[in-house]
Amino acid sequence: MQYHEVCADQSCDPRHPPLGRTLRRFLPLAGFVGLFLLAATRTDAATVTIGRADLVTFPASGWWFAEEPPSSNNATGEIALDYAAPLGGGSIEMTLDGTGEGRMLFGTVDYNGTRLDQVTSLSYRSVRTSVDTDNSLSIALQVNVDYDGTDGDTNWQGRLVFEPSFTAGSGEVDTGVWYHWNTLASDARWWMTADAIVRGVNVGRACDHNAPCSLATILTHYPDAAIHSSLGALFFKAGAPWSNFSGQIDDFVIGVAGNETTYDYQVCPDGNPDGADIDGDGISDICDAEDAPLSIKKATAWPWRSKKGRAKVEGSTLAPFDASRGFTVRISDGGTMNIMGALAPSDCETTETERDRKIRCRTADKDVQAYFYSDLSSPGDPAKFKIKVSRREFEGPLAPPIEATLEEGFISRFGAIQNCVSSRAKMSCK
Repeated sequence: MQYHEVCADQSCDPRHPPLGRTLRRFLPLAGFVGLFLLAATRTDAATVTIGRADLVTFPASGWWFAEEPPSSNNATGEIALDYAAPLGGGSIEMTLDGTGEGRMLFGTVDYNGTRLDQVTSLSYRSVRTSVDTDNSLSIALQVNVDYDGTDGDTNWQGRLVFEPSFTAGSGEVDTGVWYHWNTLASDARWWMTADAIVRGVNVGRACDHNAPCSLATILTHYPDAAIHSSLGALFFKAGAPWSNFSGQIDDFVIGVAGNETTYDYQVCPDGNPDGADIDGDGISDICDAEDAPLSIKKATAWPWRSKKGRAKVEGSTLAPFDASRGFTVRISDGGTMNIMGALAPSDCETTETERDRKIRCRTADKDVQAYFYSDLSSPGDPAKFKIKVSRREFEGPLAPPIEATLEEGFISRFGAIQNCVSSRAKMSCK
């Protein structure tokens, strides 16, 4: 994943992407429809973590998913496991089917009645993972608005919509890029879905879909504007409608009169949502950053000279292995070596007898190869492994330790070996 900052000033507060595992997004909520709330206590100047276990029934205070119109069965929403999300561990995922009728909302009523001139920060991060030929679709931020919160008129007045594609410098929102949207920046673009009503008078629209403007400009025209007190909501929306869309949001920050709250969406705040736990540490494999250690017995790395560099490691680890999920390997040293390789399920061949299981894997170009052996007659014994990654560009000198990370679906194994001897041609550890 890439990361991109979008704002006109220095208020973006750039953050580095996590150094954790590769993107993981799964556990769809089969047949998920309807309206739910994610309960979370709002505290000033704090980070609020919201997990799946916080789901309660509407209209309790908190966060909700909703289809628009309700129960149309064209869209889904969930807190998805996403280690590439800006805050790590999870993100809000919205998916629309191919009917072109899907709309999904994720929002809260906790800020109803808040004056817009009291909103001192309002930002979020988003990514689109589906293909969009126009590079324009992205999850929007919207509020149900009252353009005069002081006149006692509580009729419906439409929505204010922050549109990311109107804000991006090129007008395009690239697939697979995490963007930071500072919606209060001078170049952030909002538009009104309906005419403003001020003291009972229709005063038209200062900023419509064809001429969006900043929130500061909107407040110039409607200084008493607020999130609607009775029909209000602040929410994210996917769909206008759109077809075959998938996208995520994370790291929502809102400040009211300077009191700032960051919302962090996590699958695993409770540690063990599915129970599978290969290393028995009480944290399920789906949430555990290191599910099992790699006991590395031997490792060798050859830096790039006349031919590109290569490295191999071998040792043992907790069984079992499963080639149906594929493998990703990273090998690094204490210096500049940091190489990766991936093996798809189709790169692997598994043979199994009553006594043992053997998995042999290699890519078509033979750059990545692996061998795994499990003794099935002794289920408690560790499995043996050998992994080699070739034709990678990295230069010496190399420095201990050599570290290896092996990922198999959502199972992650890590190990290091310190006892190394370096020469001009290679570094060997055992």
